[in-house]
Amino acid sequence: MAIIFAAWGAYGVVNTSFGSSNYGLKVNDQEFSAATMQNAWQQRLSQIQAQQKTDIPAAERTLLQQQLIDQYVRTAIMQQRAKESGFRVSDAGLLDGIKKEPAFQVDGRFDANAYRNVLAQSGLSVTTYETDLRSGLPWIN
Repeated sequence: MAIIFAAWGAYGVVNTSFGSSNYGLKVNDQEFSAATMQNAWQQRLSQIQAQQKTDIPAAERTLLQQQLIDQYVRTAIMQQRAKESGFRVSDAGLLDGIKKEPAFQVDGRFDANAYRNVLAQSGLSVTTYETDLRSGLPWIN
């Protein structure tokens, strides 16, 4: 939940209404669920803690959360502009990208079980992952 509260300052694109919302971040009309944002934060936090091998101070966590939000905002805006300009990913292009992802390969070849397992370990369904890929924001690294 901290990322949602930290998001309020992100370029004024986050919903600040007092009503209940179904998303953690909104960039124009594009919504990202709180779960998507939380998963992205947990992945980022795990990566950083593995590199630093120590706890991250609260001030640095806040800065890192803001950087993650800023990255989502920048990428979403770029992708919205690309979509408005008519750029699209074909189904074949999407499938090709998935098959080339090293995390989904076993012995250098795409493996459907590895694909589902990696996504499940990340808290994602195949449908959610592919929808995020189509919108251009799978996991922002």
